[in-house]
Amino acid sequence: MALRFIELKLEVRNVSAVVANLYSYDDIAQGGFRRAVKQAGQFNRDLARSNVAVRTGRTRNAIKTTYSEGGLSWRTFVDPAPFEADSEPYYPPFLEFGTEHMEADPFFFSAFIETEAILKANVADEMRKALNRAARGQ
Repeated sequence: MALRFIELKLEVRNVSAVVANLYSYDDIAQGGFRRAVKQAGQFNRDLARSNVAVRTGRTRNAIKTTYSEGGLSWRTFVDPAPFEADSEPYYPPFLEFGTEHMEADPFFFSAFIETEAILKANVADEMRKALNRAARGQ
């Protein structure tokens, strides 16, 4: 088993109030929020994969995205399992942050920053649609 000191993963924590607020919207809006989160999660994963330097493809292929049970949040991470299976060190943090011998080549957090802006715009759009439906009495 490979020794692992750090694992790369992005999670938004303490979002229970935000999620509760999203659940207060009608079913149509909740479906829109879930679609926005699903699209953001896929975009985040795909952008991180396209940003990572490829030598063997192990890191690129290990970038995964999972969704919460309600579908209103996602988690993108670099799965350590392929590294452990190949008895390789878990090196994605070195790619992201660099070392004293290697420049950083960020691929992970930069993808999240870009994804965050898209998600905010898509959720805001779904909220506008829900408010317009409510104003029309639908």
